[in-house]
Amino acid sequence: MHVQASEWVARYKTDDTLTGIEFGSRDINGSIQGHFPNVTWTGIDLVDGPLVDVVADASTYTHPELVDIVVCCEVFEHTAVWPEIVANSFEQLKSGGIAIFTCAGRGRGAHSAVDGEGLREGEWYENVDEYRFDQVMVTSGFVDIEVEWIVNPGDVRAFGRRP
Repeated sequence: MHVQASEWVARYKTDDTLTGIEFGSRDINGSIQGHFPNVTWTGIDLVDGPLVDVVADASTYTHPELVDIVVCCEVFEHTAVWPEIVANSFEQLKSGGIAIFTCAGRGRGAHSAVDGEGLREGEWYENVDEYRFDQVMVTSGFVDIEVEWIVNPGDVRAFGRRP
């Protein structure tokens, strides 16, 4: 994860004892988990690796219990089912729980989900439009929604709360 995305996630850091899910948790180039030292994380990813507890599809994964926080960073540009991941994140949260998302938006160059370098043959990629992201957050049921597009480095960042 690039520095600017990590710094944005850090706006919501807490020392509270919570439970959380990180969708897209495989540590390729950094993790958000250090911003939340007392969260008991369940890491979900399509590929096994560092910080992955369960290999599963984030759009359909169901956690055994509702959690306080769901985070998904730098994943949505790599999958056409990102709206389903947003909706599923909402379903995994307790009332009052929060979701934090970052992804590539307009202006960011295509890159691989494997290592952040150039796309490999057969990899899917599409930058996410911030207006569409806002619509998906609303449709999924989130409130207190913040969606912003940062021109440089071309990030879309979002926050929402389950009522």
